[in-house]
Amino acid sequence: MKKLAVLATLISLGAARAQVQVTSPLVVEHTASPNTTLEGSLTLSNTGAAPVQTQLSLGDVRSDAKAGTAYLKPGALERSNTDWIKFSSTLVTVPAKGKVTVPYRIQVPRNAAPGSHWGVVFVTPVTGSGAAAPTRPNSLSLQQVTRYAVQVVVQVPGGQSQLKFQDPQLGRSGSGMQLNVTLSNTGTRLAVPTTRAEIYDASGKLVQKIAGRPRRVYPGMSVLETYAITGLPAGKYQILVLADDKNAELVGARYAFTVN
Repeated sequence: MKKLAVLATLISLGAARAQVQVTSPLVVEHTASPNTTLEGSLTLSNTGAAPVQTQLSLGDVRSDAKAGTAYLKPGALERSNTDWIKFSSTLVTVPAKGKVTVPYRIQVPRNAAPGSHWGVVFVTPVTGSGAAAPTRPNSLSLQQVTRYAVQVVVQVPGGQSQLKFQDPQLGRSGSGMQLNVTLSNTGTRLAVPTTRAEIYDASGKLVQKIAGRPRRVYPGMSVLETYAITGLPAGKYQILVLADDKNAELVGARYAFTVN
């Protein structure tokens, strides 16, 4: 038992000193026609006292209202653009207390379909590079590694988003109620709506507004919208959920519920 207690203490002491961060935007959008070439870059910084090697890799990302966010192998999605993205090198050294700009090139194919195409650039420090934390004899040291996922979107002219609310589920939550509803995009273009909800009583009077948040809903994907409903007296109500995408029409759905 004594050996186990000592080991747990030593594990908590082990940590990496190097810190690599992506200081450029984590979502990058480009607009391009088919059969064109784009250039972009990522900026990586290192707050540590030693250089750190960093691995760049590509993948796809999928969002689902029920399953959440999943990262997939490159090319897994129909609208993946990972085959279009090229780096001159996938292994980059970030200098100590410095930064480095990593250029990339995107070759949009001649047959690229109208709408949004996206992928993810993973930025992962190589384990063992940089300055390690000091360790004691016969101790175990763990190195904490933070991986960044940078979304790279290419907008090919044409196409449109098609948002839709579906699968409403209303239940009790604490002292009130909670509405869960799926917001899906069945179109071909990325939607970036701001959501909100309005509650009306039996007479049609607006009695409550619930602020939402900006969302990113890729084609063929969905996100879960959650609204907490509290402070209403007993009676019959309707809740109107809205998604306002400035590049498309305002989308809404209305659901009835009763507070006992």
